[in-house]
Amino acid sequence: MITETKLFEHARFGPSLFTFLGRNDAILSLLNSSMTMPRTNRITLLGSGPTEPITTALNTHFGSWTVSAVDKDPKVIELLRKGLWKGYLRLDQIAEVCRASDTTNDQFSSQDLISHQVREASEAGVKIPVKFNGTVPTLDIDARVAHRIDVHCLDLQKQLPSDLGCASIVFEGYMLSNWIKSEYGAQEISPFLSGVARHMQEHAWFASAESITLYERAAVCGRSFLSRMIEARLLPLSGLLGRWAVNTKGEITSQFIGVFSKSISNEINESNLIEKHRDISRQELLDLHLPWREELVNLEGLCRAIDSGDFFAFWREGSGRYTISLIQWNALSKRAQATGRALRFLR
Repeated sequence: MITETKLFEHARFGPSLFTFLGRNDAILSLLNSSMTMPRTNRITLLGSGPTEPITTALNTHFGSWTVSAVDKDPKVIELLRKGLWKGYLRLDQIAEVCRASDTTNDQFSSQDLISHQVREASEAGVKIPVKFNGTVPTLDIDARVAHRIDVHCLDLQKQLPSDLGCASIVFEGYMLSNWIKSEYGAQEISPFLSGVARHMQEHAWFASAESITLYERAAVCGRSFLSRMIEARLLPLSGLLGRWAVNTKGEITSQFIGVFSKSISNEINESNLIEKHRDISRQELLDLHLPWREELVNLEGLCRAIDSGDFFAFWREGSGRYTISLIQWNALSKRAQATGRALRFLR
């Protein structure tokens, strides 16, 4: 069930541009390594921020792919375009733009935190070229990487990118949580998802990395994120908890990765993705040494189980059937507090 603590992560602050290096690299690596036969070598990042297009293009799995970066914030777009032209981004300038309201972002100023992010990204197959020469660290951008990045300044609540139908993977990370924090943003989620579904290729994937509470019934004006996806004709393929952390005040932050397609078949791409999500989730649950169980449900049962919370992963079994892995979120929180660090389930 939803509690005040669980709601903290998208209720306390207003819309935020906060990010850090390699935030979604493990997710994108999993998606690309699963899609062994893409229709096109193109990925579209919605609400991309200035760093994710660069780290995605640097990802070894996306070595020949075009990265289409879409963001509505002029400061983000200007920073990214200047960086691509100059061949580097200053991390202190990223910190100034990519932060929550009235806060600073030490993820781009602390050398220890930067080094930690670079190590984590390396585990996901991304070598982030940060240089600490001089007083200000920089993110170097090779010209061969820069020419594979297209940049678009668009308000996605009003307009979708014209090249959306060319992408094999469409990805958004925490953008929709920001919409919920806006006065009218939550009302735009369903029309946005329907528009994405209409423009996507038949077997392309829409992938989302969001707060896990977005999936609960009350998170989006009394309706769950999953129900809105299904209404938009984006059918769930798989989902997996990526991170779970609890700070010293008992406040939770999380990341849940969901992958959807408007057309489901037995294609090798989908089979690869589902098999990897299933194997990763089962191994991580075994490693936790906490009670968990699996249930086989239909699509309606999947929606009910996710509305109730305490879910860890799900994947499609075929013919409208899904396996869902269930674990008590309170147990996860206690484990995170005991270890003193975030629990990472996708590397």
